Amino acid sequence: LARIRELIDVTSERSEVDPSWCVIGMLGGTGAGKSSLVNALSGGEVVTAGVRRPTTNEACAVLPRGREPQDLLGWLGVARREALPGDTVVIDLPDIDSVEASHAEITDRLALRVDALVVVVNPQKYADARLHDEWLARLRSSHASVTVVLTHIDTISRPERDAIEQDLRRLLGERGVAQAEVLAVSSTTGEGVRTLI
Repeated sequence: LARIRELIDVTSERSEVDPSWCVIGMLGGTGAGKSSLVNALSGGEVVTAGVRRPTTNEACAVLPRGREPQDLLGWLGVARREALPGDTVVIDLPDIDSVEASHAEITDRLALRVDALVVVVNPQKYADARLHDEWLARLRSSHASVTVVLTHIDTISRPERDAIEQDLRRLLGERGVAQAEVLAVSSTTGEGVRTLI
């Protein structure tokens, strides 16, 4: 009941804060490829992506240059802002499995406040128990629409990719998130990125 009340309060507040904007949160574990995907969608390096883990230490809003919704970003509590073409706010969220406990707390708060979530997984960690049992179980009662993106598809063969996508859909169905769209992309080659846009 407390979670439902929280959702009602957040949804009510969100409807009053810059409702013309669509806020998309990029959620995933360490090394899943969230930042690289944000950069691929933006057409340039707007957030830091790298081998150091965790790379994303704070939520970063990526939004159109010169069109900053101050009230909305204040309500979200997002301080770091970069620019990209388009008319949507994309928030690169901290890693859900970071060794820094505060990262998961920030992501949990913001996941309730965004309008849509893109859950980013890679071939190695797509079946991660923490993602499915803790996060996806919560998302099924969320107000946000959910899209699941399998990244790094350029590193696996087509049969491996098909098997992972099938298993991922099975896992989502078991967690009550069967309605989530599953897309496969490569931030390196650009395959599937336009489909996500």
